[in-house]
Amino acid sequence: MLRHASAAGLFLLGALPSLFPLAANARTIAYVSLLHENRVCVLQFDERTAQLREIGELRTPGEPAGLAVSADGRFMFISIRSTGRLASARIDPETGLLSLRSVVPAAADPAYLLPDPTGQRLLAAYYVGAKISSHRILPDGVLTEGGVQWLPTAEKAHAIALDPTGKFAIVPHTGPNAIYQFRVRDGQLTPSERPIVKTPDNSGPRHVWFHPRLPVVYAVNEQGSSVTRFDWRPRQGGLKATQTVSTLPRGFTGRNACADLEMTRDGEHLYASNRGDDSIAIFAVDPDDGRLSREAITATEETPRQFSLTPNDQWLIAAGQGSGKLAVFRVDEDSGRLERRATHPVGKTPWWIVTRESPPSGQEAN
Repeated sequence: MLRHASAAGLFLLGALPSLFPLAANARTIAYVSLLHENRVCVLQFDERTAQLREIGELRTPGEPAGLAVSADGRFMFISIRSTGRLASARIDPETGLLSLRSVVPAAADPAYLLPDPTGQRLLAAYYVGAKISSHRILPDGVLTEGGVQWLPTAEKAHAIALDPTGKFAIVPHTGPNAIYQFRVRDGQLTPSERPIVKTPDNSGPRHVWFHPRLPVVYAVNEQGSSVTRFDWRPRQGGLKATQTVSTLPRGFTGRNACADLEMTRDGEHLYASNRGDDSIAIFAVDPDDGRLSREAITATEETPRQFSLTPNDQWLIAAGQGSGKLAVFRVDEDSGRLERRATHPVGKTPWWIVTRESPPSGQEAN
């Protein structure tokens, strides 16, 4: 039975069964939200052939946008931006297929979701709602309507990230050119001593990423078409900008807006997407101080709003919002450069993509 539905006419939704059994050696599953099809599709990725095959879907009560997977890999969380709601789904531990668990009211235009490491709270940033929230997650993956913390920030809150200790959170805003800073305790957020860090006019910090080992934070700048490196000293005021590097090729004169940012798990390479140049910029990261040097810019599909590195960091899959296709790249282990291996039509307006590891068919997840 569907719990915590926010509309009387909401219908029961579930994952479609796979038409084919999963290959015995398949271990990577990709999830793509298709904004204008009201569904999240589930795809099996075969690293031997670089091919993707749709194995199921989750129908959603409105336009699905941001996706996030719990730290233990058991649940998927989905922002329904068209109606200002949040949804949760169970991930089958063997197949990776989705079944809806809950839908709850939230605020206008939830742009980004982040489950905390404990699996007990879901953090969200609201682009139109100009706020952030912290929802409680029950052990079965259900989101509750009660006990929600709401904190006003500013217009166009675009993402939220936790530092490696889980004690601090930062929220970039593209509208006021600012990054808000919070302390986190027991899933509750309070403004830090320096609650707002301003960035240059027309920079538009959109997504942020903490280096896994160094006290460094990176922000991709939507209007600035760049990535900024910050020193991270939370007890001395948080963020201090030290370097900004362009994501665009020399001589580019068209319109561009950066979108996504992601780093390899070893902290050696950073990637940022360009909507306009329709490319992904690749940066090498200095292992001592985290400074960036741009290695290459690789063409991808039209309007790469979102992309995802696979769990082993050997592949990058980019969603082309404008083309309705996924671009599959092999990642060079040493240089971090991308080699395109396949293109996969996926549907109308692919908005978000996440990948996770799934055990071979017939085995249970650890």
